[in-house]
Amino acid sequence: MRYVLAFLLASLLLGCTRELDQFSPQIVITRPKSDITPNSSVVIEGYAWDDKGVVKLTINGTLDLLAKGEMASQRGRKIVNFKFPASQLDGGALKYEIRAVDAARNAGTRDISVTVDTKKPVIEIQNVESQIDAVVVRGQATDNRKVQTVFLNGEPINVSPGPEVPFYRVIRRSRARAITVRAVDGVGNEAIRYIPVPPPPAPPEPVVKPGDTTNASGTTGTTTTTPRRRRRLRSTVTAPTTPAITQPATGNR
Repeated sequence: MRYVLAFLLASLLLGCTRELDQFSPQIVITRPKSDITPNSSVVIEGYAWDDKGVVKLTINGTLDLLAKGEMASQRGRKIVNFKFPASQLDGGALKYEIRAVDAARNAGTRDISVTVDTKKPVIEIQNVESQIDAVVVRGQATDNRKVQTVFLNGEPINVSPGPEVPFYRVIRRSRARAITVRAVDGVGNEAIRYIPVPPPPAPPEPVVKPGDTTNASGTTGTTTTTPRRRRRLRSTVTAPTTPAITQPATGNR
């Protein structure tokens, strides 16, 4: 009878404990920072915590990380740190369900889906206009997900992030022989393209007006008639002859 009463009392206390512990374990993912990562090999890290202690931590309902191995020593702790490599699934997506259970069988779950993105953006140069003092560059950067930033010669361009990002920039001429275009996507993949700096345009040819001549030095001048030529022209004109006037003879009276 004494043992029966002790068993009933223990069962009652255990039931009260289970009723009082209604707090489910919480799971926090610390790595990766985003649901899209440029790393082909992904490691998932985080921790589970509970006010009474975590006794079970399963991955996709099968593998218990606290059953054996390095993490077995954390079984029953209030804070359990976990770390495991992710296996790449179809389409580059990593999907896992992490489930933590405490001593009162309260459970908390966390779903994590990570996509591996190793594709770099694509830079398309649409037009390069050569001016005397500057070079005008126009183009577009595209990405399978999102272009975050575009740089020209190390300076960021004010663009709106998206799958297709047009860019335009007037660059002052310098001694540099190439223009550097760099595009970065949302997870850090980047593409770089170099554009040779075109020579400045040739100056416009001078406009020759009627009456202008070009001498041996390439300069133009106006054709004139020298004074000697005018004198020669005047000397060829024959002056009109004046008839002689006969004076009447004077006689002696």
